[in-house]
Amino acid sequence: MTEAEVLLAQNAVEAMLNSGDGRAFDIGNPMHFKLLVQHAHAQVTSAAGEELLIAVALSWLGPQSAGPPPASIRRELRDLVQQLVPNEHVRQERVMEFVIAYGCGKWREVQLGTGGWEHRWPGAMRGLVRALEPAVEQANRWLAEHVVGFPQDRSRSLTEGFAEDTAVWSDAWMLATRLVRPEHQLSLLKNETLTLECTADGTGVCTAARDYETLIPPGAKAVWTVLDHSSELQLSPDEILPLPSGAVVVLLARDEDVITKTIVGERVQQGRLKVGEDAAVPGPLALALWECTCGTTHCVERHRLNSWNPAQIVQKTDMDEETRKREVTITLWDYVASAVKGPQANLKTGAFVQGLYFPLLAQEGLT
Repeated sequence: MTEAEVLLAQNAVEAMLNSGDGRAFDIGNPMHFKLLVQHAHAQVTSAAGEELLIAVALSWLGPQSAGPPPASIRRELRDLVQQLVPNEHVRQERVMEFVIAYGCGKWREVQLGTGGWEHRWPGAMRGLVRALEPAVEQANRWLAEHVVGFPQDRSRSLTEGFAEDTAVWSDAWMLATRLVRPEHQLSLLKNETLTLECTADGTGVCTAARDYETLIPPGAKAVWTVLDHSSELQLSPDEILPLPSGAVVVLLARDEDVITKTIVGERVQQGRLKVGEDAAVPGPLALALWECTCGTTHCVERHRLNSWNPAQIVQKTDMDEETRKREVTITLWDYVASAVKGPQANLKTGAFVQGLYFPLLAQEGLT
């Protein structure tokens, strides 16, 4: 497509989205995307195929008032789709998921700031949230049926006047931010200390200056990776766990204590603090604090958008008169649904606790 054709397509998309019908368009509805493509094609009859689909998706999900989608981004997305999805027909069905993932930061280095094509796009984030919502809603309904005391209003249906102030939308948004920004860094200077304090309300973690402070409620976890320097977890004068660069620290808060686990390669060491006891991690030190605190060995590959592989194919078993296996591709929708609910297709307690959603609910005290 020429730059003039891209601009025409963008103008057509914006006009449609600003119309009475277009204001109700849902990023999660494939038919609405097809209607947008048809509307744009009517204005740019010479354009078709993946290039038009990509231009339309970028016009819908890209930053507002940042100009037409740049040629470099369009080319990169076209090359990615063609490389990872060999079948042309299937490729055209999957353009939207590629644009959502790219806009959220996959395959590129997102720059700080807002409003530009080089930044993370709010429209793409809304698309990721919309992809997460059905799995969050399903999980909440299942929890409301199986967990005594789980709030019934959290299982509100997407079709029951669903709005962006519901628990489903709110939780989906928080999960989306964890998928795209799975870690944030905490640096301790020399003579600074990170303190752990076990209390009846949970385990408090803070710096002396209180510039970082959080509470891990009973049933929840915290997970860190040591990025730089080496330190130690001082549980007591007689119990010190080394923290070399690359070590992973897992804290599991319980009603009467907190279990500490340090993982260095194949070596695992465990300690314990009881209510009223504390521990310290002295600086200098740089830590990566994990947003997902499931603590499972597969967290990095299952709960981070950058780990999604659009070309991954798995075998699925169909239970019918004859048990059959068929190959299916892991779409973005499949990946985020599995991240929410756990590694099994059906919601089950043992699988759900391995998902991205369970630790969020645990941090909110809802387990």
